Amino acid sequence: MAIVLWPGDISYVDRIQSLLAAAVGNPSEQSVMALLNGTYRESGARLDMIFDGPELVGVVGSLRIHPGLAEILHMAVDAPYRGKGWGRMAIQHLRTDVYPDVWLMAETDRDAVGFYAQLGFHVTSLGEKYPGRERFQCVLKP
Repeated sequence: MAIVLWPGDISYVDRIQSLLAAAVGNPSEQSVMALLNGTYRESGARLDMIFDGPELVGVVGSLRIHPGLAEILHMAVDAPYRGKGWGRMAIQHLRTDVYPDVWLMAETDRDAVGFYAQLGFHVTSLGEKYPGRERFQCVLKP
């Protein structure tokens, strides 16, 4: 496994786009491209690519909000690779290599809340932020 910071070029843009589509609600090609161009090229957020050999199998996007807190903005692992430790390794990468001494925070839905809880994140319900979709805040101490 290798995790590489997306350099901002277009060499993996189609694959990144398909992975990010799984991590955003109601994705369109335009909204995912706006995410790549706005959030990950211009705002200071980082997008790390997760590789199994030459195969891009996942992405994790994050942003340091202030010196003591970083937010996981998006996380997606391709379906055939889920449940095999890739997401756990991505969180470990953020914790040890990128944000070693800060709180990590993520907002997620019911589908992924168990993943964060298993990794030691404290989970709090945010209620139904979107019609029919309960959201959760997940926080991991340094």
